[in-house]
Formats: sequence, structure tokens, C-alpha cells
Amino acid sequence: MADGRQSESRDAELLRSVFVILSGALAFFVAVFLLWKLKRIVGLVVIAAFFAIILNPLVDVLTRLRLRRSLATTIVFLLGVAAFAGMIYTFVRPVYDAGQDFARDIPGFVDRAQHGQGRVGELIRRFELDQKVKENAPKLQQALRNAGGPAVRTAQKVASGLVALLTILVVSFLMLLEAPTIISSFLSLLSPEHSVQVRRIGQDAARAVTGYMAGNLLISVIAGVLTYVSLKVLGVPFAGVLGLWVGFADLLPLVGATIGAIPTIAIAFIQSTGAGIAM
Repeated sequence: MADGRQSESRDAELLRSVFVILSGALAFFVAVFLLWKLKRIVGLVVIAAFFAIILNPLVDVLTRLRLRRSLATTIVFLLGVAAFAGMIYTFVRPVYDAGQDFARDIPGFVDRAQHGQGRVGELIRRFELDQKVKENAPKLQQALRNAGGPAVRTAQKVASGLVALLTILVVSFLMLLEAPTIISSFLSLLSPEHSVQVRRIGQDAARAVTGYMAGNLLISVIAGVLTYVSLKVLGVPFAGVLGLWVGFADLLPLVGATIGAIPTIAIAFIQSTGAGIAM
């Protein structure tokens, strides 16, 4: 009888173990499935949290000056949105103006190229491309002048992107506003010793992220200004647009500097071989 009871007990324990394992596996796959279905929303929340982490130290500084959390959050948030919009306008407007100037300068560019001036002129003379350049110059000029039409149509298709941006802004604002409550609620789930340690690590991590972004922004400004000055000294056209391009591209980790350098160096080589080598 005792052996039978022990056998039944082992069978029941085995069944419970199998049930727990299968339940855990099912819960894991359901969680992965839900995350995959909600990946866009999760991505927006992660981006919003990233911006909230960057801006939160500024809000904390203002709250130490005896400003209410809501007022401090509003000030920092509006300043951040204004800075972002200003950077976008600063980049887009010169690109548009430079494109129009380039379209108007096509005949002069072709004339200089036909006379062998600049790197392009040398290549055109070497491969006898004068006639093709002359034939296609009006088409290129017209295409550049009409570039606004496709741009407008493209802008009409980015409604979902604008909605995503609005979502990120709203969630970032709410996270900044309720950051102390969110952090306290999370830490209350931990033991007092662990909560102190997690709070300290979180503060260090937030300062590191903010410092990294501030340093990256400073490096991008330096790269953009240096590019602009160098292009001006070398007499390369579109120095302002290229300087802005390098500054914005340099914000991207790892590949940003290369992405910014490629068109800058290419246009410098079009101006002259020496300018290309210098850049």
C-alpha cells in the first residue's frame, strides 16, 4: 500500500511539473506573439521613454528651483519640441533653397564643365560627353524645378508618421510628468535594500544616457561648423547645406560620420581634386 501511494504521489508530482512547464512555455509564446503584434506600439513607447530619460534631468533641475513638476515638465517639453522643430527647419529650408539655386545654375555649371573647369569638366572632356551633357541639361533643370510636386505627394503619405510622432510626444510628456510616481511604484515592489540599489543604478544610467546625447550633439555641432568653414575656404558650393548635413548625419551612432562625409567629399571632388582630398 505504501509503495502504491508513493508511486501515485510521484505521478502527481510529475504531472504538476509537466503542467507547470507547458504553462510556462505557453505563456512565453503568448507574450512573444503579443509583443510581435504590438511591436509598433512597443517601439513608440520605448522611443518615448528614451526621450523622457534624456529630458528628465532638466526637469529635476527646475523642480529644485521650487517649480511645480507640471510647470517644469511643460517648460522642458516645449523647449525640446521647439529645438527639434528648429533643427528640422534649419536643415530642410537650406536644402530646398540650394536645390532651387542649383537648378538655376545648371546652364553655368554645364558651361564650366564644357570648358573643362573642375573635376567634372575634366571627365567630360576626356570621355567626350559634352553633347550628352548639353542635351540633358534642360531636362535636369526642369526636373529639379518640378521636384516640389513629388515632395508634396510624399508628404501627404506620411500621416501615419505624424501620428506616431504625436504619440511619442504625448507619451514622453506623460512619462516626464509622472516619472517620480512611476519610479516609486516600481521600487515599492522591491525590498528596501534592493530599491536603494536599483534607484542609484537607475540614476547613474540616466545621467550616462543624458551625458552621451549631450556629448554627441556637441560633436555634431563641431563637425558641422568645421565642414562649413572648410568648404567655404576651399570655395566648394553649397557649404551651408553640406555643413548641416554632416551635423545631422553625425548624430547617428557608428555610421553617421561616414554617411555625412560621402556626399560632402564627392561634391568637393566635383569642385576640384585638391578640395576633395582636403575634405
